[in-house]
Amino acid sequence: MKSLKSSVEDIGEVVSEVIHFKSDHQKTFEGILTDSIRVGSFTKFKTTKGVMVGINHREVEWFEVHK
Repeated sequence: MKSLKSSVEDIGEVVSEVIHFKSDHQKTFEGILTDSIRVGSFTKFKTTKGVMVGINHREVEWFEVHK
């Protein structure tokens, strides 16, 4: 899977992201440090509060990134 990190970094150093899951559930993450984003089996990132989050790609339908 191609990393979208560079396009997210273009928005800013710290962003908010709304992730829309296939189950119609959505979750908003605020304070994502864009330089911490890593893509593999899961997309992983850290927040300004020191939390590390891992998201399973197979469960995500789409996402929004906000400054």
